[in-house]
Amino acid sequence: MAVKGKTPESMPADMRGVYQRLAKLVSSPKADGLYNGLSQSRSGKIISADVARLLAPEFRTWSGRVRHTPATGAPAGAYAHDRLMRELQDRGGRRTLLITAGGAGAGKTSQLRAQTAIADLIFDNQLREVSRAREILKTALRHDWQVEIVYVHRPFADVVRAVIERSQRTGRWNWLYELPAAHIEAQRTVVTLWREFGDSTPVDAIYNASNGFEQQPAGSRIDIQELDPGGRYHYADGKELAKHVASILKAAVREGAVCKEVARIIGHYR
Repeated sequence: MAVKGKTPESMPADMRGVYQRLAKLVSSPKADGLYNGLSQSRSGKIISADVARLLAPEFRTWSGRVRHTPATGAPAGAYAHDRLMRELQDRGGRRTLLITAGGAGAGKTSQLRAQTAIADLIFDNQLREVSRAREILKTALRHDWQVEIVYVHRPFADVVRAVIERSQRTGRWNWLYELPAAHIEAQRTVVTLWREFGDSTPVDAIYNASNGFEQQPAGSRIDIQELDPGGRYHYADGKELAKHVASILKAAVREGAVCKEVARIIGHYR
């Protein structure tokens, strides 16, 4: 495979170097073996762009993750998608495929801990793009995979807090201004897939809550139709969601939950 597009010229030289080296590595014949050797991949059972980022040595320290999260995103994402499509077309004796859905900070990784043992292959992904999701499902069904999609929903204020906390704790971060669109798109995609593939692909929605915003116990299944406009779990308009971001980030800085350096990176905090 090859990572499409040119190295972003807007990146500083050191970030361009990381991008180029990772893009070259994930395009090489040794990429799969190296990926399988990462403990987080469970010998290749879990396919994830965030795991693939670890193929860049610079991404294995806190400071390296803070610096190179943007540089590793495109090469790692391209590898994860390509690897998934190859695995789907070479099923072998495997049968079950689990796909996660939901924006950053929803709690997908927590849900995966309970699901890993019951699936032969797991694609840990936000599932934001409808067209790409359709391609994945059609390929999987064509090769006789039994597919389940698990969408994880979280109140948006909890999402923002979770992303801030993870950014400080791990150094791997997301731009806060992208969160509203990511969650709205993931929600829209999973509802679309439920309508189009519901007979052949179970689509479950799981509720994940914390910090006192619980509407029901964490881990409970919720009705997919509740994600539609007017439903109890439908995310509001993106502008409405964005109003939460600045106030929550400022509170996190004030409370010492995130340092100003990280806050400036993830949310342009002033």
